[in-house]
Amino acid sequence: HLGILVEWLKSYHPEELFDENGRLIPELNEVDRFHLVQEAIKYLPKLGNRGAYLYQRMSDKLVEHKQYIHQYGEDLPEVAGWKWEK
Repeated sequence: HLGILVEWLKSYHPEELFDENGRLIPELNEVDRFHLVQEAIKYLPKLGNRGAYLYQRMSDKLVEHKQYIHQYGEDLPEVAGWKWEK
């Protein structure tokens, strides 16, 4: 597994993740928990109506998040305060 890690580290170029102003490139703006859930749902058609409901919930949360950032200049508390639990 060490070889895989070494190869990944060699291929990692953080300067390619940001534009000339230091902002994330547009392709990465949609790599967040809400978009990831939506992407997963696309590959789980057996979820049916439950999947459609969750997809819509994530769309609503994205709108709420964008509005919150516009109003307060920071992420929603549930996003900013999130921690990986062990």
